[in-house]
Amino acid sequence: MNGNHTSEEVYIDDVRDVVRSKMDQKGLEFKDVAEHIGVDPVFFVSTLFGQQRLPFEAAEKLAALLEIETGLAEYLSTIPIRSTDTFMARLNEMVDLYGEAIKELTYENFGDGILSAVDVKVHFERKGDRAVVTIDSKFLPYNPY
Repeated sequence: MNGNHTSEEVYIDDVRDVVRSKMDQKGLEFKDVAEHIGVDPVFFVSTLFGQQRLPFEAAEKLAALLEIETGLAEYLSTIPIRSTDTFMARLNEMVDLYGEAIKELTYENFGDGILSAVDVKVHFERKGDRAVVTIDSKFLPYNPY
């Protein structure tokens, strides 16, 4: 598949391959592309795996930056079908191990409610051999009615 792909049979793996190939050709890293198109690097990479929906304007910027067919980049703006793998299982395991503690600390600090998965920002940072994942989520209190 090349960057001028126009077939209606587009798959996320194909889009990811084209994007990665064009990034390699241009010497760009995920953070460079994400900054150019106006999204967080974690969010951008997540769109390449079909886990998030790239804003339409960002897809247009991506197509222009990487010189790929606009329709190919716009595929990243479609509603994703999410999946899982062993890496994801380890992230889920972290929630299993520490979720109750985080929930109790949330209750202690905010009261009864939940942390939003919609109004959330997730950031990734490398510190030596450690990965720092920050989840910045809005607290949503339960309201009596």
